[in-house]
This record gives sequence, structure tokens and C-alpha cells, in this order.
Amino acid sequence: MLVGVSVNSGIATAKIFKKKIDTIKIEMRQVDNIQRELSRIDEARDAVEKILIQYRQKALDILGEEEAAVYKTHIGTIKGSILVGQVKKDIQEKHNNAEYILNLVKQKYEKMYAKVNDPFLKKKSDSIKYVIECLIRKLLGMELGDLQKVPDGVILVADSITKNDYLNIKDSNLSGIVLESLSKSNYARMLGSELSIPVIIGAKDIMSEANDGDELTIDAFKGMVIINPSKEQKESYEEIENIEQSKEVVSAQDIVNTQTKDGKSIALSFCLDDMEKAEDISHYESVGIVKTEFSYVGKKHKPDVNDLEYSYKQIVKNGNGIPITFRVLDVTSHDDLPYFYSAKEKNPELGLRGTRLLFFEREAFTEQLNAILKSADNNKVRIAFPNVVSYNELLEIKMLIEEVKRKDKSLHAVNVEIGLIIDTPASGLLVKVLGQEVDFIMIDSTKLIQLLKAVDKDNETVNELYDIYCPSVLSFMKDVIEKAHELKKDVSMIGDMTRYSRFLPMLVGLGVDEIVLGEDVNRAKWIVSKTSVSHWKEVISKCIRTKSSYEVNAILFDEISKFNG
Repeated sequence: MLVGVSVNSGIATAKIFKKKIDTIKIEMRQVDNIQRELSRIDEARDAVEKILIQYRQKALDILGEEEAAVYKTHIGTIKGSILVGQVKKDIQEKHNNAEYILNLVKQKYEKMYAKVNDPFLKKKSDSIKYVIECLIRKLLGMELGDLQKVPDGVILVADSITKNDYLNIKDSNLSGIVLESLSKSNYARMLGSELSIPVIIGAKDIMSEANDGDELTIDAFKGMVIINPSKEQKESYEEIENIEQSKEVVSAQDIVNTQTKDGKSIALSFCLDDMEKAEDISHYESVGIVKTEFSYVGKKHKPDVNDLEYSYKQIVKNGNGIPITFRVLDVTSHDDLPYFYSAKEKNPELGLRGTRLLFFEREAFTEQLNAILKSADNNKVRIAFPNVVSYNELLEIKMLIEEVKRKDKSLHAVNVEIGLIIDTPASGLLVKVLGQEVDFIMIDSTKLIQLLKAVDKDNETVNELYDIYCPSVLSFMKDVIEKAHELKKDVSMIGDMTRYSRFLPMLVGLGVDEIVLGEDVNRAKWIVSKTSVSHWKEVISKCIRTKSSYEVNAILFDEISKFNG
């Protein structure tokens, strides 16, 4: 058994497919046909350039311009005359084979940039080394070292997953991923999230101990990897998986109001992040959050207030009377909003984000508030505000709402509930003060955990530190919810902690009143209906008293394994 860090929970058993680690062997040869060697360099350069152009286009289509920028740098490096020109000159002078000369040039650049700290020069050095390695591989008749395709249903075992790998296999039918490396795990995390598969990183020695064709069980609740599990182990894990996929969830169709075993009502609502999903929302209990960014991001011009009003009214109409919560625009200066403040900030999440950005773009703020208020009419519409960290900001929001209503006679009688999104430690610590000025509380678990742990989950250098099982995170969440309840405010939860139904009992134990779901509602209804609040409160208290997320994982695994409905 090997132990690693779980970055996407779940359980899977399947055959292994290993990403090969090629050893590049370069021999020095004397060449007589210099022209032929120069032609080999040109052919390799043309082939690699073509591949890089394809990767750049894929990255543009899937990840966006910022992620595709590295390929533009590589293409510029390979098209430039300096690198290839130097290699050709050395071939003509030394009469050595092209791959040997390329390796000498690579070593020269590595030595030259070894002690350089300048980010621009470091980026240039990395590009030169990458391009040279690609050229050497082509000359030796090797693949570029990237995964091209993986068989259906396998567990991918690798040292790391690169951006090239991600672009090539993002649509694969994988059962799970195990990495030996702790760093460079960002794309494995993305695959786990997008494919809803378990992912474990930092599984030391997995590359040497596991072989193609071996069977592997991933237990990403405990962060364990079992090579060639026994019959008893497989049966045990199959039983746990069946809890998630139980046929009994069909009975959830009969559960109108979701209640726990001991009678607490839990609202299970829908997350609407795309206007196309708004057509069929009436069968949900409520829409827990409308992420209004879809009206803004990627558009060349700021949306007209009439267009916003039409979209929001359509959502409310499709809801057919169910409660709907609109979150005001929550973006940063780095998002694709050419009509807003455009200065690039070094740390956009701590700069002009969410409500803070809207105060800076006051006209857009008032227009969005106007459109939401007009959609409300006599319906159950609420507004939630992100990135509010002071009492004065909250009072300013309330005054702005009244100002919008005062300027439009049709809105004088419109009343909507307003809510505070706890997405920073500051708002969480101030919940007893800020909570008195709002009607409900919403916790954005993703943003809050990143700030509590001081980690960017999309930064592959540190993202393994992003941890929803951390005892301090659970303690903070519990404290916020208890203080909100003291004010008699309901608390809803959005973000990563709501994405998988296996976490639902944990949220029930924390005391959440509404869970904004990222997956099947029927399964969630069934699990909540079989969960006891009193028991899971004890489980959460036990988790908070532990010293590590590994211990929390173990406790939750044991609870899930004996979950008997």
C-alpha cells in the first residue's frame, strides 16, 4: 500500500496505464555529409513548430489566451534565427551530429541562466531548453514525451501531467489518476474535477512499484493506493462505491421536502452558471445561486441594462415561483472584461474583485441592481454580495439599493432579501456584526478555503495545500455557521465542498441549511434523508479535534463505510 495526498475524492479500481518516462541517450558522432545534417535540423524544426502551433490552438480553444501564451513563446524561440543558427554553425565547425550539438547548446544555456532570477530571462531560458529537448526527440525518432491517448477505463499512473498531456487526454474515459510528484499537479486536479474521478498525488514510488496491466485501487478518501488489491479489499471498496450509486436513490423522487433522519429540513438548490441551463430549473427546490458572470465575461461591450433585465426575468419566469438568488458580478481585473477597469494587478483576488470592483464601476453596479430588482416583482428573488469585508461596505450596498429604487418609480414597492457571501476570513470573523444587516448568509467554500490556507488552488506549485479536510477549515466553517444561527440567519454553502454527494453528511453536521449542488439532486435527497444531524455533529467535532487532514479523511472514510441508510 502507498500513501499520497487526495486532491479529488472518490474510489476506483481498474487496470493501470503508465505514462512512459523515456531516457534520452545522445551519442557523439562524426558526420561527413554536413548538408544532410543541416537538413535534419530544418526538418526537425518544421515538425516541432507544426506540433507547437497545434498545441497553441488547442490551448486557446480550451484554456484561453493566458494559458496559451507559453506556446507562443516556444514558437518564437524555434522560429528565431539565433538558436538554430548557432546549432548549424557548430555542426559545420565541429562536424558532429545535430542532436549532440543541440545538447551542448542546451548545457551552455543552462549554465548561463543558472543564477539568473529575472522572470523574463527565466521564461526565455525555460523555452530554449524545452524547444531543444523537442528537437532532440524528433531527431532521435522519439515522441515529444507527451501522452497522446489512453485506453478507456484505466487508472493513469504518472510522475506528473503536463499541459500538453491535459490537452491531449481531457476527453478520455479515465477511472482515476495517481501521480508520484507532489508538485505539478494542477492539470491532474483539473482532470479529476472535469471527469469526476479520484486523484491522488505524491504517491512515492508508484512509478517503480506499479506496472502496466496491474490492478489498482484508489482510495481518495484516505489518500491510499493499493496495488493488486485482494478479493476481500475489492469487495469492501465496491460496497462503499455502491452507497454513491445506490439504486435506492430512485425513491428520492418521492421526497418532496428534503429532511434528515432526525427531522431537520435541508434545502437542496441548483447552481445556475449558464443561461442555457435556465430552461429547465422549475423542478428544483430553488436556484441557490445565479452566477451572473455569463452576461459579462467574453463580451466586447458592456451588456445593456435592458438585456440584463430580459435575461433575469426569463430565469425568474422559468423558475415558476421557486426562490432564486442572484449573485452580483464576481470577477477580477484579470477576467475578459475590456469595457471595465483594465489595469493588470499582481494579485487580482486581493484587488478589485466582486463588490469592490462594482463600487469602482458604479454605473454597471446600479444597472445590474436595477435589472435584478425589476425581475423580482412579486417573486422570491434574493441578491447575494461577494467580497464584502467591512460594515461600511455593507451599509453602502444597502444605500445603493435604496437609491436605485428611489430613481425608478416601478421599484418603490419591490422588496428583496439581501445576503452576505462569506468568502474571506474577514467577513467570517465579522459575521455577527455584518449578519445583523442581511437576511441570509452564503459561504463560498472555494474562495474561503484558498484564503484560509493562503494558497491558490490553480497554482501547481502549491495547490496540494488546498485542503477541504483541514481541521482548521472545518472549525472556521462551524464557527461561522453557529454565529449566523445565533442571529437566526439561514446559511447556504456553495463551492468545492458541495460538489460531491459523499460530502453531504459532513455539511449536514456543520449545520448548513441549504446546499447548492453541483450534481444529481435525487441522489443528494436520498443521502440527506438517511443522515442524522446529531450524529454528524459529533463526527465534525471529532474531526476538528484532530491534528491533520489525513486523520479527518480516515474518520470520514470510516463513517461512510458503515453508512447503512
